Amino acid sequence: MLNDLSTRTSRFELDRNSVLYIVFLGATSALCNLSIDMSLPALPSLQHFFHVGPALAARTLGIFLLGYASGPILFGPLSDRYGRKPIMIFGLSLYTLAGLGCLFAPAIDVLLACRFLQGIAVGAAAALPAAIVRDVFTGLEGRKHQSYVTLVNNVGPLIAPTLGVLVLMVWSQWRSIYVVLGTIGVVLLSCCVLGFRETLPPERRRGDAKSLVAGYATVYSDKRFRVAVALQTFAFCGMFAFITASPLVFMNMLGLSRVGFAALFATTSAGTATGSLVNGFLLNRKVSHLRLLGVGVSVSVVSSSLLLLLTHTVYATTIPMAALVVINNFCAGIVLSNATHSALEGLANAAGTGSALLRTTQMLGGSISSMIVGYLIGTKGTSAMAMVMSVCAWITAALFWFGFSYLKDKTVDVPELELEPELVEVD
Repeated sequence: MLNDLSTRTSRFELDRNSVLYIVFLGATSALCNLSIDMSLPALPSLQHFFHVGPALAARTLGIFLLGYASGPILFGPLSDRYGRKPIMIFGLSLYTLAGLGCLFAPAIDVLLACRFLQGIAVGAAAALPAAIVRDVFTGLEGRKHQSYVTLVNNVGPLIAPTLGVLVLMVWSQWRSIYVVLGTIGVVLLSCCVLGFRETLPPERRRGDAKSLVAGYATVYSDKRFRVAVALQTFAFCGMFAFITASPLVFMNMLGLSRVGFAALFATTSAGTATGSLVNGFLLNRKVSHLRLLGVGVSVSVVSSSLLLLLTHTVYATTIPMAALVVINNFCAGIVLSNATHSALEGLANAAGTGSALLRTTQMLGGSISSMIVGYLIGTKGTSAMAMVMSVCAWITAALFWFGFSYLKDKTVDVPELELEPELVEVD
């Protein structure tokens, strides 16, 4: 179902039922992936240019994530008060300006500061697409559109590393990465200013500062939100365990070449994107989101457990391990899409706050998962990745089965308007 505000008001405005609208929201949501994955090939060049060690060069990623995690907490509630468009314009503007700062940074400290600002900017802008989908679409239409936005978002990991390598092949300097990222920021900012119309009308906004402070408590009091966010976070943690450990496992331990690893990473990322696409297709065929979630978490438990068992055998080679990871990521695409929309479905006037809390929780969970797998891989070898993935899958399944009743669609009661009595003139 399409909410009100669906009529286009200018020839530049994006049609909310169009592919371009989905691409715009998905690309905005994918800014985090693009900003991290595109910069990975440039780290050696950056290290050489500033004469710093690998740890300090890699800190450009960590400080970006720190800024990203803090952004949604602040700007999500502000979007519930002032609307989505002003916050998105601010975030994309800051992202573009911070990208220019990265481009012309004369020292590593300046680059780190600009990357932190860039992370905050992404946190402001990328937290909003899920709330925008919730504003515009409800029920089945909302789930389908969220699935398609997730699909576009998942294209980022597919193309970003390759795009980063191609940019470096053409220009060779690490600064060229930030030229491309800045250009992406300008394009998205232009689309937002010219083609995006506000989705949260003034009458649905929360107007005082006290409501902003109380917003997170209100959102967190929703049991459905808590269950769905936990479900989404642990599914993401399992996927992020693979992202963190995959270079060490497949390149250092299994001897895969750089080209081979790039192909493997693209294939596993395609698994997540395909899961989101299939999820949207099946929802369009009236398949219940609860059934899809149940299948997703169950198959994820099986695939990750088989992966863990495989790492303790002589068959722990690239192809069978990669195949099980693809299956697990396919399930993650299904679970992440449905859990995201389930978390926000019941938040009529606080979708921005909910989206921000969901994003921050997801990122913090991914960071913890990354640290755990990094700690274990020194002693557990290839099984460290599978161990964390399996534990996360089992927790996700437990959350689904024990929280099943909270994940059902809610019927939002809309109070009837009290009409003023008609005044009848008596002669």
